[in-house]
Amino acid sequence: MLKRAKQLNGLGKIAKYKHLLSADEVINRYNAGISEEEIQAWVWYRRSIGVPMTGWEKYYIDSTKTDAKKEDMLVTTNTTIIKDTAWKELKTLPKGVLLGKRLGNKQHKSNDDYVYVWYRDNDGIKLVRKDHVKLNKSVMRTDPKRLRELILAGALFYLNGELLPNPVYAYANMYDRELQLKTDKDFIIKEYGQKVYDNHLNLINEKKPKMLSILNPDENERQQILAISEYAQKFRIEGLKEETGVVIDEPMSLYNAFIKYLRSLERNEVEFVSPQDIITYYLYAKNLPRDMEKAVKGEFRSNVRNQGEIIFKKFLHTALNFEDQQKLDFDWNRTYNGQASVSHHKIPIGFKMSSKFKGFDMEIRPPQREGIAFMELVG
Repeated sequence: MLKRAKQLNGLGKIAKYKHLLSADEVINRYNAGISEEEIQAWVWYRRSIGVPMTGWEKYYIDSTKTDAKKEDMLVTTNTTIIKDTAWKELKTLPKGVLLGKRLGNKQHKSNDDYVYVWYRDNDGIKLVRKDHVKLNKSVMRTDPKRLRELILAGALFYLNGELLPNPVYAYANMYDRELQLKTDKDFIIKEYGQKVYDNHLNLINEKKPKMLSILNPDENERQQILAISEYAQKFRIEGLKEETGVVIDEPMSLYNAFIKYLRSLERNEVEFVSPQDIITYYLYAKNLPRDMEKAVKGEFRSNVRNQGEIIFKKFLHTALNFEDQQKLDFDWNRTYNGQASVSHHKIPIGFKMSSKFKGFDMEIRPPQREGIAFMELVG
């Protein structure tokens, strides 16, 4: 990004003839802590997906040699609809638009019987009809030796055939990254060495949100899963601990296993209501008896709900097999607690800006820099 006046409200208008800071001056002033290799990796990545990055020329890793690497870029040949990886329609684009970098040879035939190909642009991975695009080679010609050096330096990260800079690799679901790293491990070690693989793993562990676990003695550090939740209905377990006395012959949902567990409890093991009350009026959501006094109904509903969830927490913590507890921890955290925060401090920024604002020296404050960095990452 070199000049986005509309998106930099509050930073001052750019003077036409004087008091200008060049993009290079801004790069030097506001990217402390980002190495030259990391800036080169960022600039290479952005250019590789079709962002011109004018003004960052000193960080290009181009080559005029015959072994220079060109990227496969997709350009629309017809008016076409762009979809995300969940097959949701995002926008319609006309003929002649540079979309971004095609991702390998990956393609997929959808329910509409068209073949789609995958590409990456500044907003992430998207899909487009194969018969609506053509391949163009990028103008950028990358020096493969310098590209490899950036990988070895820990400035670029390998992901299923792609190379991503730190801020892009680290802004994702870290459990998904961890699973993909297991697949990529042998290739990374063979091509780049153990140290590079360790850099990948360390970054994932560093960026992974703190795991919540049903094994944790502190209830505040456990997942909040309701017995009547969709998650409890879908997640399946293999069995319960032997000391529960409950036998599960085949995999079943948490919800159904909990019902079976409740039926094994004695009446005196539950306060205020019976285990069967919890099953009937909370889990099955049956209507309360007609002859129950109206004044009692509210308290009864509250009791079956509260006692049901108290026992469900205990059930998760003490009754599940250890293997199922570990599986649940990974699955729940991956689903609900896996997204890493943006590494604002690792995203280079640079653009022309006024050095003065109302006669005073112009400064980009940390919160403003974070906003600009976020905008650069997500588009």
